[in-house]
Amino acid sequence: MRALVRMAKPFRCPGTLLLASLLLAALLSACSGLAFVKDTQLSIVYPRNYSTVNLPLTIRWVDHGAPAQSPLAVFVDHVPIPPRQSVRYLAQQDPACLSTPGCPNKTWLVQHGVHLIPPGTKSLTLPYMSNNGNPNVRDLHRITIVMFNSARQRVTEASFSVEFFVNRKVP
Repeated sequence: MRALVRMAKPFRCPGTLLLASLLLAALLSACSGLAFVKDTQLSIVYPRNYSTVNLPLTIRWVDHGAPAQSPLAVFVDHVPIPPRQSVRYLAQQDPACLSTPGCPNKTWLVQHGVHLIPPGTKSLTLPYMSNNGNPNVRDLHRITIVMFNSARQRVTEASFSVEFFVNRKVP
């Protein structure tokens, strides 16, 4: 007795194949402006990645070819804004800020974990940081530095980050 073997039919739906090809092309073209390479224009030298630090904390960085007159923005425990967006992007969910002339200003930005750094500056001191956990243990934080222009807009996709622990143990 012969076993019945059922042969799979070849895929014959050219419309689906065409649609999949067009979708793939659209997705790939959306990535055309992104730079998927490690940017070495700036290095955060302190704190080191996953080190434990005490407050106040002075963050230090060096530039290796970043434009000398380029202001920076330091994002503390906050996702940076997308390229080509201004700091106003951060306030889009804050109706009070959007309706206030001059907002977001320096005070508003610092309250939301964003520090605008003048050109040529190589450090930022944070006297305090929010507590992400138990006040008697160390907690994880993230600093991300991005380049801005004089109009307070992020100019590139490049970002420079470090994660570290803040020691909360009482001596």
